[in-house]
Amino acid sequence: MGSDIPEGMLFELVSSEEVQTAYEIETAAFPPEEAASLEALKTRQAVAPKLFLGAYTSASPRTLIGYANATLATSLTADSMHVHDPAGTAVCVHGLAVVEHHRRTGVASALLKEYIRRLRDDPAVGNIQAESILLICHEDLIPLYTRVGFTLQGKSPVVHGPTVWFEMRVDLSSSSNVETSDVQDAIPPNVLAALTTPSRSRPAARLLSSFPSMHSLVTATGENIFDLLCPRMGCGSVVLKAGVAKLQRGASVELEPPEHNPPAPLERLPSPPEQIDWWLVTPSPMAFENIAFSHAVPSNAAAASQIKFLACAECDLGALGWSHVGGREFWLAVSRVGYR
Repeated sequence: MGSDIPEGMLFELVSSEEVQTAYEIETAAFPPEEAASLEALKTRQAVAPKLFLGAYTSASPRTLIGYANATLATSLTADSMHVHDPAGTAVCVHGLAVVEHHRRTGVASALLKEYIRRLRDDPAVGNIQAESILLICHEDLIPLYTRVGFTLQGKSPVVHGPTVWFEMRVDLSSSSNVETSDVQDAIPPNVLAALTTPSRSRPAARLLSSFPSMHSLVTATGENIFDLLCPRMGCGSVVLKAGVAKLQRGASVELEPPEHNPPAPLERLPSPPEQIDWWLVTPSPMAFENIAFSHAVPSNAAAASQIKFLACAECDLGALGWSHVGGREFWLAVSRVGYR
């Protein structure tokens, strides 16, 4: 697995002096019930400094923009998430976080790939040789972790909040992981089907501006004629197959803070409440071929609710759209996806 470092970024171990900055990133990225305490982060860095990897801007002054941290255990349980077992051979990842204005730019994927690469190249942690990397995630993040090399093991016994967690694994001694048949009984059928779909070629995405009119994009009943793709050059990952979404006109949504420009080739959407065209996808994330979700953020709409941003699960480009937390409707901006 290559390191695929985005331009202007480097990876280094997080020092004890930088844990406070990591804590600030942690509390901004996770809800209070999931965020680690400053003391927990300090402990993780002290007992397993090799497992606390940071992503930094390479420009001076060097700035921490994301990190992944872990400790050792024999298995991933609720108890093992709070202690470090120096005799454990499993690297249990506790947290992955990126500062807001660097999210959906490829940082998280590159950081995970680098984390795996380093441990494959040198699995020594203290006096043991690490054999695997384990983590738990919510269902909507399974595609992201799968694409960087993790294998889904099934539902996790860990209970933390109301949402089900799923365990993911990387075997450091081999590029192959647990066979699907060993865990398929524990995996929701729709998740299993998505993960066992053969990889697709990298098509070139046509942008919205290349079409003469919106009529070129929809069937007589309003469905998308074309596959919807990640518009980033060199990615082209299929986000949604033809015929799955419905064209809808609706109010614009602020997908980036006003002070930040969207990553290329995305263009800023008009300010709410101006009306724009959206692709409406229902009734669950498994309707997508490839999608990733941000953490929950406050909505700028009149209704007091939280939303998640949608991004390409292959390269993290986003935001391509949004959805309400816990909702069954997913909105892709027509101007922010490619077509094939």
